[in-house]
Amino acid sequence: MKNKIIVLMIMLVLSPVAALANYPKEPPKMRDLKELDKEISTRLNLTDEQLKILRKNKTKNIKSMEETISKMESVRKKIKNVYIIGIPKYQADIRTAPMKMELVLLKQNADKIRYENRKNFESILTPEQKKEFEQIRKELIQERRQNFAK
Repeated sequence: MKNKIIVLMIMLVLSPVAALANYPKEPPKMRDLKELDKEISTRLNLTDEQLKILRKNKTKNIKSMEETISKMESVRKKIKNVYIIGIPKYQADIRTAPMKMELVLLKQNADKIRYENRKNFESILTPEQKKEFEQIRKELIQERRQNFAK
């Protein structure tokens, strides 16, 4: 009887350790954006004029995305603070409903900005460059799927 209890206790202690053994130690690594930009520009053979247009648009695009992302972060903090104060979950859900809706709208806005930025980028490409860019996008999507599947 004593042996069974000891074995049971050991199993209870070691089962979480065994579960963590298969857990990935670090998150999947994302590519450096500068490295990715260089690879895209070399694979697409971008001209100096195209690069100049891209640099001009990039600063404007980054600024608009940063504004949207900072708004999203502030709304998330407000939502988190409502749940932290200790009121019942259903009351917190009611209080945060408008904030969650605002968060959805901001997410849609960010998606719209991304879509417009990509369309602006594709508009300066030649038909051959567009085909190569689609191939690059497919490769990146496949790479991300492989990284997150690990």
